[in-house]
Amino acid sequence: MKVHWNQRPTFLLVLFSLLLLWQLPADCFAAFEERGNSPVALGLGCSLASDPVDPSGRAWNPAAASFTDQFAFRIGYARPFGLKELDRIRLDLVYPFGARVAGLSLSSFGGELYSERQLSLSLSQRSGPLAFGAALGHQQININNYGSDHAWFADAGLLLHLGMVQLGAGGTNLVSTTMERYGTDQVPRQGVVSLRFLPDSRYALLLETQFEKYMPPAFHFGGEVEIYANLRARLGYDTATNRMHLGLGISVEGLMMDGSYDNHPYLGWTRAFGFGWGVRPHAAD
Repeated sequence: MKVHWNQRPTFLLVLFSLLLLWQLPADCFAAFEERGNSPVALGLGCSLASDPVDPSGRAWNPAAASFTDQFAFRIGYARPFGLKELDRIRLDLVYPFGARVAGLSLSSFGGELYSERQLSLSLSQRSGPLAFGAALGHQQININNYGSDHAWFADAGLLLHLGMVQLGAGGTNLVSTTMERYGTDQVPRQGVVSLRFLPDSRYALLLETQFEKYMPPAFHFGGEVEIYANLRARLGYDTATNRMHLGLGISVEGLMMDGSYDNHPYLGWTRAFGFGWGVRPHAAD
């Protein structure tokens, strides 16, 4: 394959990233895609694991969105560092029936050289201010010229909704099958503890910590403010990467449109956009 001079920086960066991944422990392949990659989560720098109505929260906590009273979905697209090979697409939707909420999540990451595809089904049950959730999913990875591998996994989580304060905790890949081709004994377990505070309907503050096998804990801080009717600005920070996150959200008659930016000090900008339906910007009742 002939690579033109003006394409070499991108080509070399992708090649370097793949070589680095190849040297990491094999079970890091299954964790390369960050689950919470919706534009809303990216703009806040947080996973939304403590959000009572946003379907995006189910990426890390199957009990998130357990207090929604209507069908809702989020779909988002992101291009990390401006590289097409790292494109991400994610769809999360929830449907309430009685005190239960069913969810479906689909995600796609990567391109021709390396890719991940994930599907999960979730079910949560609320009882008063507390909700419990569980999810079962399937993940497949593919490396060009090396073949593919797959694993089944199970997640669990809970959400405590106390009006202005919500506390969420989730664990991903708590039970998983072996990925035979790359020699992984178990897909790496991940976890999150998230706190969300809403002083009133115009503001939201988030604080969370995420855990992952072989990695030190990461702390995330996020905030959202209504700067005009139906227009919200978002800001976040991630201690693990020292990355700032920026985002905007616009709501029009139930339709939410979101855009966000994330700047890596060495690799550059990640841009994301998406839209959702049936998601109230804030829920404190």
